[in-house]
Amino acid sequence: MTVPPIADSPAALTPEWLTAVLEAGGHLQSARVATVTARPLGTGQMCDSTGLLTEDRRAHEDGLVRGYHEALLAAGVTGYGWEDCWTDYRRGTFAGLLMAVGASMMVERTERGDEMFMAMAARHSQHVLDLDAPDLIAG
Repeated sequence: MTVPPIADSPAALTPEWLTAVLEAGGHLQSARVATVTARPLGTGQMCDSTGLLTEDRRAHEDGLVRGYHEALLAAGVTGYGWEDCWTDYRRGTFAGLLMAVGASMMVERTERGDEMFMAMAARHSQHVLDLDAPDLIAG
């Protein structure tokens, strides 16, 4: 398995890069936290809010998700418009929150681990709120 490098800009999100990430099971080459990780969430791959500070995510997420959507279209995906992509991205924010809470209950507690899971939960919670994701599931 060849693990691809981190995409450092929306232009790097080529169909070949996305395919390589999927073939590598979502793993990227880096010891640092990735700015963009690709992983299945619903109908596509989504930007991950864990690895970015909230201010950085807010500043870059539109461009990153648009770059992802453009890469899908370039790869031949049809019938998946920008609005659908953005809605799926918003809905996917809950997955990160569930992961932060669920994973924290399955591992041995450590001070470092507690700090990490608290950061994950805080960032994902803010992401959910920033994108008004609860509106997607409200009555």
